Amino acid sequence: MPKKKRSKKQVPTQSTRDAVIPQEWRLPAELFTMILKEVNSPLALANAGCVCHAFRTEVEPRLYREIHVSLGVPRQLRSLQCALASSPHRASLVHILRVDDDRHAKSGCATFNKILPELVNLTDLQLNVEYCCTQPTLYNSILCTLNKCPFSLTSFACHTTHNKELKQFLDKQTQIESLVARHGHILDMVEWVLSNDALPNLRWLHTYDSFFVRNMQADRRKIAHLDWSLGHTYSGSMIHALSDQIVEFAYRRTFVCSSDYISHPTALFRDHELPHLKHLKVVDQIEEVSNPVIYQFHD
Repeated sequence: MPKKKRSKKQVPTQSTRDAVIPQEWRLPAELFTMILKEVNSPLALANAGCVCHAFRTEVEPRLYREIHVSLGVPRQLRSLQCALASSPHRASLVHILRVDDDRHAKSGCATFNKILPELVNLTDLQLNVEYCCTQPTLYNSILCTLNKCPFSLTSFACHTTHNKELKQFLDKQTQIESLVARHGHILDMVEWVLSNDALPNLRWLHTYDSFFVRNMQADRRKIAHLDWSLGHTYSGSMIHALSDQIVEFAYRRTFVCSSDYISHPTALFRDHELPHLKHLKVVDQIEEVSNPVIYQFHD
C-alpha cells in the first residue's frame, strides 16, 4: 500500500487565532480595563502589552500618554525614537512630556529635536533643562525646534531667555492655561515683549524671573493663580495689574543673612488690595540665618 504523506501542521498566526476564537470567548473591554488598573509600573504595563493584540490595543494609550526622558541618556531617546518609528500612531498617543537634562545633555539633544515635532497631540510640555540653559547653542536649538512644532499646549514649563524663538512660540500658543517660567541664564539677545493677544487663556502663572514679568504685560492676561518668587527686590506693578483677578497667591521671598529687617507677610497688601483672594501662601528663604525670623509692622 502506498504510504500516505503526512502534512506538516501549520502554526496559526496571531490574526488566524483571533479569527477562530468565538466572539463569546473573548474578554470584554471592561475586563481589560479592570486588569490594567492593577498594573502600576511602566515596565509591567509594557510587558502586558506583549500578551496579545487585544492587550496591546488597550495598553499603548496608557503607556505612551505620559513620557519622561532625559537629554543626558541618549540610549533612552533612541529607544523612544525607534518605538515611534516602528508604529507611527504611537506618537499621536503622547499627551504629556517631561524633559530633564544633565551635563551630558549634548549627546541626546539632536535625537530629541527629531522626536519633538512628531508629537502632534502634545498638550503638556515640561522643559526642566537647567544645564542646557547654560549652553546657548543647545537651548537655542531646542527653542528653534519647539517653534516649528504643530501641537497646541495647555501647560508649559521652560526657562526664560531673550531668544525670540521663545517669544514667537508663546505668541502662537493660544490654549496655554498654565505656565511655569523659571529663571533663565541666556540673556544675551535683544529683549522682547509678548504680543498683546498672546496667552489669552493663561490662568496659572509660576515665575521666578523679573525679566519675564516685566515683558508679559500682565494687565492684559486673565491670571487668577499666581506663584511668584520676589527675589531680593520687589516691584508692585505685577500685583497691581492683577489685583482684581487673583484668587490664589503664593509668593516666595528671598533675604540675605545680613538683612536687618524682614517685613510682615501681609505688608504686601497695604498698597495692593486683592478683593477676590481665597488662598495665600508665603515662603521665606534666608541663607545662613543665625537668629530666628521676626516679622514687624512699621507705620
